[in-house]
Amino acid sequence: MENYYLLHRSAAPAGLEVQHAWLLYNLKDDMGLYPVMLRLDARQDLSAAERTQLDTLWATWAVRRAETAMEEGNLLRGVEMLQAASKDYPDNLDIRRAVAGAYARVGRFADAG
Repeated sequence: MENYYLLHRSAAPAGLEVQHAWLLYNLKDDMGLYPVMLRLDARQDLSAAERTQLDTLWATWAVRRAETAMEEGNLLRGVEMLQAASKDYPDNLDIRRAVAGAYARVGRFADAG
């Protein structure tokens, strides 16, 4: 996909890039996903729905990365990642649930509630 638009010296449509980002997420291709998301973040032509999808993707990816860190035994790093995501997306219920679960997992039960 990217090569076609590079050859024609034009940007891929925003909706197509959002779909591409979700595909990379679903394939767990974090190395490919991150630059695509940064590129999307910088775009000024995203519709409100595309911006919402991108924000959802950032939040979902943050939760997955934090859970992976915790599963690998790096509990503190996972909690820190979720705390940062919580600041960026304070209204995202998935992040709020993940933060509460992480707090419970590390024994911060008072913060989990």
